[in-house]
Formats: sequence, structure tokens, C-alpha cells
Amino acid sequence: ARALLGFGNPALEHSAGKYACLCCKDGLPVACATFNVHGDYAAQLHLLMTAPNARRQGHTRALVAALEEHLRKLGVPQLLSQPRNDALSLFTDKLGFDVVHPASAEVLWRRVPIAFTDSVLVGKDLSH
Repeated sequence: ARALLGFGNPALEHSAGKYACLCCKDGLPVACATFNVHGDYAAQLHLLMTAPNARRQGHTRALVAALEEHLRKLGVPQLLSQPRNDALSLFTDKLGFDVVHPASAEVLWRRVPIAFTDSVLVGKDLSH
């Protein structure tokens, strides 16, 4: 069984809050993520990790899907992340993120504190 277990309450602390969530199987954590919520503008996924013995079993996809659904319910319209180049295909091929066009990234950088230079900005529309 998979579950989204959160620390903090994005529904109550809906402004640049920092949160973590876990995906558990048989009561043990198998994947986790940390993210920020920047008001009703965007959420930003910072870290995404899976236990080595739990990889390639769909736990990370399940965790991100549950997180996306929770953010949708809060009215957060987009989820952003900055994966390093070696993890880019996980985000684009497996998790459904799109690479953000540089012109759009410029606008986002003014509104959301994203500043990693050795990564690619990716985003996902959660508004539908």
C-alpha cells in the first residue's frame, strides 16, 4: 500500500512553506520528497529520493502523483523542479514534466527563488 504522509500543513501554511512527504510500503518509507509552496503561484519540488532497494517499483511516481493531487486541491497551478542533467529524463520521461522555455524561466526566476545553475528548470501544469 502506498500513502502520502506529510510533515507540515500546506493547506494552512500556504506561503513559501517548506514540506516533506513520504511514500511508505508496509509501514516503511520507500520514497520521499521535499517541496516549497509559493502561495497560489507555484510549488517547487527540491529533493526526490527513493530507497535503493525500492527503485523501479513505481513508488516515486506514486509519491509525485499524490503530491500533485494534493497541490491541485490547494489551488496551486504548477509544480516546478530543477533536476540535474543526469536526472532530467526521470522528470521528463517518467514524471511528465516539460522543460521550461528560457523566456518563461526568466519570468519564473523573478517570482520564485530558483537559482541552480547546473540544472534544467522543468514544470508541470496542475491546473487541469
